[in-house]
Amino acid sequence: MKVESRIVTSSIGVEYVELNEAEHPHYRGMGDAVVYFDDDAAITGIDYIHDVPEDGAKDLADKALRHGNAYLGMCSTYTVCDLRKLDASYPTGFARIMRLVAENYDLEGV
Repeated sequence: MKVESRIVTSSIGVEYVELNEAEHPHYRGMGDAVVYFDDDAAITGIDYIHDVPEDGAKDLADKALRHGNAYLGMCSTYTVCDLRKLDASYPTGFARIMRLVAENYDLEGV
């Protein structure tokens, strides 16, 4: 099964994947995240961007690329919205990870 087959479009055009009960332990609330899927399109892990250390953006991007079936999205109410696959065809996704991590840290006064 492909991840794309799990994507549902709401009545207002928002694309999302709803977590099933087996995937609930990976969910820890709202936020931008890298979501990892297995070959059966089941969520096997979620790395929340707000938990990434200041110098950890490259490590997270490398982990997602190595995994091969990772998506960037936003978690909310046991769903993941606006999923985009993180691979060489979407370099903007890796730049977005870098920007989101940087926004978590106050660099004023440095």
